[in-house]
Amino acid sequence: MEPQYAPAPRDSFDAVLEDSDSMYLHEGKPIRLQKLLPSPPRTSQPASMRQRLIVIGLVLNTILLTSILVLVAKMYYAPIPLHAETAAPTKGSDLLGEVNGVVPTFPTEKVTFDGDSRYANKKMFKDEAIFNQILRAWKNAMPVGKGFVRVDNRKQYHLQEPFHLKHIPGDGYSIAVYHQYHCLYMIMHAHGRLSFGKPEHNPDMQRHVTHCFDYLRQSALCCGDSALEGQSKTAKGMADGWGVQHVCKSNSEVVDWIEGNRFSNNTGIS
Repeated sequence: MEPQYAPAPRDSFDAVLEDSDSMYLHEGKPIRLQKLLPSPPRTSQPASMRQRLIVIGLVLNTILLTSILVLVAKMYYAPIPLHAETAAPTKGSDLLGEVNGVVPTFPTEKVTFDGDSRYANKKMFKDEAIFNQILRAWKNAMPVGKGFVRVDNRKQYHLQEPFHLKHIPGDGYSIAVYHQYHCLYMIMHAHGRLSFGKPEHNPDMQRHVTHCFDYLRQSALCCGDSALEGQSKTAKGMADGWGVQHVCKSNSEVVDWIEGNRFSNNTGIS
């Protein structure tokens, strides 16, 4: 005969549900109702904080990616030096400057080129007296010290072996601009002797002049003077360069520095 169960009163059942700490029997053991109800999931951070962290992360990643792209672009578009092996020790970066920073950067000025009969004229290769006068003018324009300057502590720079003079201590170096000036003088001197029937037979002088042609060629290309020249006013259909403005280093400033740091008191052009 099946056992008979009397229904529990409704008010007793409601009382159990309302009281979370009420107990009831499960498999013959009393347990609390509260333990059967699942607890709500706990979150370590509010949702708004998580959203902020996500935004911050996206911003930082964007900045990092942009920085990488900029660096790659700079490396890709960087100019390649003509001779990478000689460009490595460069410290100076000013145009036609000294790469070690030994020689200062000089101010520039605008100079209009025009003929100067003291240094060249139409009669110079026809009249030997005028030619010799022009040679003296070129010599007098050379700075005291012949364009050689003293360099102290040379071993801390990337420099060639220096020049040494008897009875003069220290290390001397030639300034390129007056090496170029010297070369022009030597070519003019050799051409003048040839014009007056006195050709130069010294093999070393011939070697010297030959060297000067190539040295001046490279010097002109290095300078890259970009002044624009039109037709000559005197030689139609040609460009003589007179009357054109150029941006130049201040020659007076250059000469003052060279003479203030000269290696010797020698004068003239050798």
